[in-house]
Amino acid sequence: MGDLVKPDVNTSPSREELQYLSREMRGEWLGVARDLKITDGDRYSIRTDNQGREQETIYQMLLHWKQKFGLKATRSVLAEALNKNRRDDLANYILTGVKPSN
Repeated sequence: MGDLVKPDVNTSPSREELQYLSREMRGEWLGVARDLKITDGDRYSIRTDNQGREQETIYQMLLHWKQKFGLKATRSVLAEALNKNRRDDLANYILTGVKPSN
């Protein structure tokens, strides 16, 4: 049985990981977006473009963050924003690759 290799905290999360987060996050996504330094204007545009589709809105917000900040859009930055918004379970996932058990 292979050992799970923890992701490097200084790398960007994958699209698959962002998709997982978008399925798990709910109302806290706005706080996470603020902590990721996504501007009010960008948050508004993302919400308007995806009106009524919360999961897609969250995914697009995370994707926007990753694209805008490039190499600075790291797992550690995302985990810190998740922790600040009381999503320690998702922060742990993004740092370890282990999905929270329900």
